[in-house]
Amino acid sequence: MRPLPFFVLNITGTFVRIGLIFVIGDLLADPIRSIVSFITDYQWYLTGITFTLVALSLVRQGFRGRGPVQSVDELEDELASAQAEITAEREDAPVHDVP
Repeated sequence: MRPLPFFVLNITGTFVRIGLIFVIGDLLADPIRSIVSFITDYQWYLTGITFTLVALSLVRQGFRGRGPVQSVDELEDELASAQAEITAEREDAPVHDVP
């Protein structure tokens, strides 16, 4: 596609998308306000419920034997050891020359 038609279509598409965002935003303003109002009214109850659900999830995870979530350092160490194993395997593998 030539540059001029591309830029014309690109700019037109951008304006159409922005217009659609405004129209859809106006259509959904009332439902969004009611959701935000509900969250504002019950934010402390919802916070307690969220903490409880997370705690229950962590307890269930512990009972299943999965253990706690690993830290970034543990993941990096595990990745480094896996990389070292792969490198060692490649060095020990015989080299096959293709005729």
